[in-house]
Amino acid sequence: MNLTSSDILAVAQSLPMTTQLFAQVAQLLREADVSLDDVARLIRTDAVASFRVLQGANGVLYGLREPCSDVESAVQRLGGREINRLLGAIAAQQMGAAGLVFHGVTGAQLRDNALRCALGAEWLVQRLDPENAPSAYAAGILRSVGKVALTRASLRQGGGRVLRPAGQLLPSWERELWGLDSAAAGAILLSSWRLPAVLVAGVAEQFDAVGAKPTEGNRHGVITWAVQLAAQTADRSGWGMPGETGCWPTAEDLCVLRGEDASELTPDLCAAVDAQMERLQTVMGDAA
Repeated sequence: MNLTSSDILAVAQSLPMTTQLFAQVAQLLREADVSLDDVARLIRTDAVASFRVLQGANGVLYGLREPCSDVESAVQRLGGREINRLLGAIAAQQMGAAGLVFHGVTGAQLRDNALRCALGAEWLVQRLDPENAPSAYAAGILRSVGKVALTRASLRQGGGRVLRPAGQLLPSWERELWGLDSAAAGAILLSSWRLPAVLVAGVAEQFDAVGAKPTEGNRHGVITWAVQLAAQTADRSGWGMPGETGCWPTAEDLCVLRGEDASELTPDLCAAVDAQMERLQTVMGDAA
């Protein structure tokens, strides 16, 4: 079965609304003159996101003061970075609700991998190019949206499950089965949403070693590099996706591209992700 761009775009409307909302908020937060009131107005277009943001703002980490009664005050309390993280976590949870039947991935696996990749990519880019940290987080959350789109498009056309042969890398198997891989499918969706090129590239080039290289004029490369290193680190830590082991250069080779020492950077990266996962899980528990 060969899926086309039209097939991928046809399932876009079936994706949870919070997925696209999250991407739009991440884009808005990149703007130098962004107002949190603008962010609140965007969030209010989604009833689920509005409810969960209010719950999170009134939870144990933030709810010690007077409770927030509206989205505007909740956004002011949480701040842009925390709003971005919370909406991303909600999007990851909703995207993975049904799992990925063809990929053999549960909803919990998809959610946890997305969050760890997002937090890792954000932490890495914050050190090198802070302006693009929200886009790095978004790319980590959305790097598997193409898998969701391929699954839904295939099910719409009556596709049956085909097991991936042991040892075959995921992108190769996806291309054999559908004619395109999940990175390409994700880029089709994100481009249709008119998201920043740096974010689209982080998803489109997530398995492309060349895209991670810091060539002159390539600002996209830092997000691609961060997504690859975060995904590779998550995989080595036991939070990977089936078929992706071996899809990236080693952590050592990726670190060399940015003049980093893997023996120092990767432990710091793992510790930062673990700490932020624990914090985000507390917020998500309040916003469940």
